[in-house]
Amino acid sequence: TINFFTNIGNIFFKRQKIFYNAHTFHRKINIRKPLIQINYINRKRKKFDHVYIWIFLDEIRIKNFKEFLSIIPKNSRIGVIIRRKNKKKLYQTSKDLSKICKSKRFPFYVSNSPVIALAVGAKGVHLPKQINSVRKYRNLQYSCSFHGRNDFRRIKVINAELAFLSPIFFTNSDVSKKPLGLLYSNILAYNLKVDCVALGGVDNNIRSLRGRNFVSVAGLSLLKVVSTK
Repeated sequence: TINFFTNIGNIFFKRQKIFYNAHTFHRKINIRKPLIQINYINRKRKKFDHVYIWIFLDEIRIKNFKEFLSIIPKNSRIGVIIRRKNKKKLYQTSKDLSKICKSKRFPFYVSNSPVIALAVGAKGVHLPKQINSVRKYRNLQYSCSFHGRNDFRRIKVINAELAFLSPIFFTNSDVSKKPLGLLYSNILAYNLKVDCVALGGVDNNIRSLRGRNFVSVAGLSLLKVVSTK
C-alpha cells in the first residue's frame, strides 16, 4: 500500500511553493521512512496507538483536500484534522472528508465544533487555544492545542484525551512563535498525563523525540510527495 499511484489533481502548498499538475505527473505519498522512525518514539502508547502521523488540513496550505487524501495509502496510520474558519464551509468539507477518511480508516477530527463533528460522524473534535471549555459528548474524543505551562488548567477543564504540543522546533508556518525545544517539551509532556503529539518543525528530526513522552507526531512535511513521471 505504500507504493500507491494515482492522479493527484491540482494541489498547492503555498508555504512550500509547490504546485502539482494532474495532467503532467502521477504522484504518490511515501510515508515508509517516517513510519519506521515514529514506531520507535514511544512504545508505551495508550489510546491512540493506531495513529503515528496527524495532519492538519486548511485552505492556506492545501487547495484540494479530497485529492490530497486520495493519494495517501489506506491504513497508513494517519489521523486527519480539518480546520476552516467559515462554519458553513467547515460543515460541508467535513461531511465530504469524513466519508473518505472512513473508507481509508483514518481517524477524522473536526476543529472547533463538536456539533459539526457529531453531525458528520467524525471520531473527535480538536479545540484550538481560543477555546477554554466545551460541552462534552459521549461519542466524541477530544484533542486540544498546548503551547506552554499556561495551558495546563485548560487541559484539565476540557479533560482532553490528546494534546498537540507546539511548536517543538522552529517552523516556517509561524516564524513568530518561539520553539518549546526538546527539554522543555519533554517536561511538559511528562506532566500532562495525557497522550501527547509533537507538532511544529517535525521532519527529519523525528529520532530526537525518542523517549520524550510523545506518542506520535504531526505535520504535512512528513508526507513526502514523490514524482513518478
